Amino acid sequence: MILSDLILRSARSSRARLEGWMNGADSPPLLRGRWHRRTSVNKVLLVLTVLLTAPLPASAQQDAAEFYKGKTLRIIVGVGVGSGYDLNARVLARYLPAHIPGNPSVIVQNQPGAGSLAMTNALYNTGPFDGTVIGASFNGMPTTPLLQPAGARFDPVKLIWLGSTNRETQAH
Repeated sequence: MILSDLILRSARSSRARLEGWMNGADSPPLLRGRWHRRTSVNKVLLVLTVLLTAPLPASAQQDAAEFYKGKTLRIIVGVGVGSGYDLNARVLARYLPAHIPGNPSVIVQNQPGAGSLAMTNALYNTGPFDGTVIGASFNGMPTTPLLQPAGARFDPVKLIWLGSTNRETQAH
């Protein structure tokens, strides 16, 4: 038997197995073995990843507690004292420390101007960027760069939006 004859026979048998597999037969044994080994390795890697990362939330919370302990968190409200946003921020400031590791103190500061735009621009451009400041702007602030591009000096996609204390919608 010459080499070309051997290659031809091998190709014919492979084609027959492939056609049988395509017509509903079980996958070829060679493919089945590789697939089984690959999924076994993937399962082992998944289990190892879960086991190695399971302690991370506890250590991350401990790091957060160390970071916030003794610090003062500021909620900067973009409108004047006595407004609904101001009152919501003051209620939030009363209960928020119990839900942050390290129980930092929380104060409310007002920086009115241009419907929260002045506060949002200042916070975006000057910071601080260490997690000690929360900006409380009007809920329509993410659309401001689209509607008033001359006044907005921030990219709403780069801000981290935490949520809202209000149940209201914004329509322009």
